[in-house]
This record gives sequence, C-alpha cells and structure tokens, in this order.
Amino acid sequence: MVGAVIGSFAILECEVEAFPESVRYWERADGRLLESGEKYRISNNDERVGYKAKMVLNITRINTYDLTMYHCISKNERGITKGAFTVY
Repeated sequence: MVGAVIGSFAILECEVEAFPESVRYWERADGRLLESGEKYRISNNDERVGYKAKMVLNITRINTYDLTMYHCISKNERGITKGAFTVY
C-alpha cells in the first residue's frame, strides 16, 4: 500500500526476475494498460542484473481516479506474474 496526497505524486517500484527475459508492463485494477506520458512515467530498467529487472511507475498529479490498485506484470512463454500495489 502506498499513501498519496491529492495533487502530489506516488512512486511504485517492482523488481521482477524472469528467464527467459520477459515483457514487462503496468496496468490499473480495471485492466487499463498504462503508457508513459505526462500522467504516468514508466521506467523498465533495461540494466538487468542476472535475471532481475526493476520496474518503476511514477503517477503524477494524484487525483481520486488514481486511488486504486496497480499491477506490475512480467510475462514470458513460461507464464505470467503480477505484483499488486494499492494507492490510497
């Protein structure tokens, strides 16, 4: 759970480990796929350490719509893994 003040920002960090390398992305609880832009700043650290990679989602200008659950997702041919964060 990540506490956030309306009008401020929230940073969610997720570390994934996958072999073979995975496709990594963020989505909201309603299934909306997030794209990097003014509202959401997404960093998928391509500097992997072994099989590990770091995913970061920065949500800017928090409003009531942003107070929900977010998933960091890592997917490859062996399966899919989701991490969950609630912004409140």
